[in-house]
Amino acid sequence: MAIPKALHSLFADLQNVALATCEGDQPRVRPMTLIRHADSLYLVTGTGEAKTAQLAANPRVEWFLLLSDEHGNGYVRGLGTAEIVQSLACKTELFDAVPFIRAYIPAADHPIFALFRLRMTRYEHMAPGDDNVTRYNEETA
Repeated sequence: MAIPKALHSLFADLQNVALATCEGDQPRVRPMTLIRHADSLYLVTGTGEAKTAQLAANPRVEWFLLLSDEHGNGYVRGLGTAEIVQSLACKTELFDAVPFIRAYIPAADHPIFALFRLRMTRYEHMAPGDDNVTRYNEETA
């Protein structure tokens, strides 16, 4: 599902999130840079990284974006799956458009370049200073 319209303004092109994957029955959480490009969400990592193997074994992911302002803290949370992108055209488009990637990956066709497109099935949002959580899924987005 696309990012719900009500949440668009909360996303920059790049944002730091806590990404959860699973290794067997053990949850694994780490900081990642979530990339928004053309209304899709992506993650970039290396093919030899543990998270790449974890996502190959179990593509389900969850991420958490902390929101803070003068009213307090809130969040956006996303749940869904991560799909490895094989298309060189897509990898090249992201590589060319996002300078952050070029800091870690030498070329769009380099064998260490692992690009994941996130297919979200649910979002949750709690505005800073608010205790109400709004949930978005395919029917409500």
